[in-house]
Amino acid sequence: MNKELLRQLVQLDKDLAKLEQEHRDNKIVTFKSIGRQGLFFQNAKFCRLVFGSNRSGKSTIGAAEAIAHSYGYRPWLPEDHPDRVVRMMDGDPIPVPNTGFVLLDSLKVSGVHTFLPKMKEWLPAGDYKIHYNNLKQPSMIEILSTGSKMYIMSQEQPISSIEGSNGHWLWIDEPCTREHYIALTRGLVDNAGRVWITATPLKASYFMAELMERAADPNDDVAHINISLEDNRKSNGGFLDDEAVDRFIRTLRPDEVEARLHGKPRHLAGAVFSMWKPQEPYYVDPFDIPHHWPRIMCFDPATAKPMAAVWIAISPDNVWYVYREMYLESLRTTRMVCDWVKEQEGWEEVRPGVWYQGLNAEPVVLRLIDTSGNIEDKTSGLSVVQSFAEQQIPVMNAKKMGYMTSIDDMKDMLYVDQEYEWSAGPRLVVFNTCSRLAHEFINFIWTPQSPLNKTQGTHPPEKPVKANDDLIDCVRYLVMTKATHNALVRMMPEEWQ
Repeated sequence: MNKELLRQLVQLDKDLAKLEQEHRDNKIVTFKSIGRQGLFFQNAKFCRLVFGSNRSGKSTIGAAEAIAHSYGYRPWLPEDHPDRVVRMMDGDPIPVPNTGFVLLDSLKVSGVHTFLPKMKEWLPAGDYKIHYNNLKQPSMIEILSTGSKMYIMSQEQPISSIEGSNGHWLWIDEPCTREHYIALTRGLVDNAGRVWITATPLKASYFMAELMERAADPNDDVAHINISLEDNRKSNGGFLDDEAVDRFIRTLRPDEVEARLHGKPRHLAGAVFSMWKPQEPYYVDPFDIPHHWPRIMCFDPATAKPMAAVWIAISPDNVWYVYREMYLESLRTTRMVCDWVKEQEGWEEVRPGVWYQGLNAEPVVLRLIDTSGNIEDKTSGLSVVQSFAEQQIPVMNAKKMGYMTSIDDMKDMLYVDQEYEWSAGPRLVVFNTCSRLAHEFINFIWTPQSPLNKTQGTHPPEKPVKANDDLIDCVRYLVMTKATHNALVRMMPEEWQ
């Protein structure tokens, strides 16, 4: 080999080593979004909710966005790219320096072992200073060239210690409570800031599910971006070996596949009424219900939360339409509940506080109430049932036996044979004005597997979690009556038929 060629090879090796070092020192410049990750950076809504399994890249894009906000631009995008400059909700470029917040589930575990290594990997070398608390846990990262600061907090901290913090952006890594979300996003208002949440579907909370529901509304300020483990395959432009991904998938149960591959929260994959969707034919626009259709309704009293109720009209072909719900914080007494019910049903108020159920009122033939309505109030000495009777609204005790049977009956009413276009639709339909009931249908879930179940390889008893079920219980009690259109019509006064 001649000397000139050897010199060139040596220089090429040095240049390559220099480039590799520059890459390590300023890796953020080489960041490249894969799969659906680009949708995250393009989205301009106030809250961006990102679901992805481990190794899907969710924490990486969360960290990249935090770094971009601290510098005021996304270094990996060309200077003329429309998304290069980070903008606030009002459209203005984010001020630099700025203040951001990172909420982790734990400083001791996530902060030290996950968050810090990820930030050190992507932050430009030598341009940041990490501050620690007295427990040697990360508390703040300062960007030296811009003066921006990102404060690191944990869900283990009391809400009072983080509330009132004023900043320009917020990154929540892993699901948080509503209280943490409200406390921290309140501090973004003055600066028209934004929030993004990166979460593992297996850990998704009920509050995350609420945000997902909001994201389904195109007019809401929440966006849901699902990133998949599939996107990170080498064959799809990612970093994971295809064979390793396939091997991992083979170890998963069906419900885990939903979460790991498709970004569906585990607890939603375990929804009791998984067939129900907030869309037709289950969730429909209201229509004028013919007056001769009989109506039934049910109350579910409560002390620490609002009293719940639903109204159902039954068509001549025995399709049940849930056309009204009641779940209002403002109705604090039985008298207020009764007045609201009468007004909604079209009763006539002949004088203040005195009502008359005339012929134009809704033909409610049957009213049920949970048996808890028989408990006497210590102050008045009257039960809810007695108070209702005094207000001309007599109710009957709902049947309490056959819980799981009533769940199965509801499923039968929701069943639609998808293989045949001419098959009948569901026999239980909800007007889309009943948003609380829709929320419960989505979030009413089976009891999840406990650590003991996992250890022993057993399964928990098949029963739903007692939450998100106030209106569901009302529907369930009514379903247990097996009421039909013809049977109810025979119970109606002739004037209503």
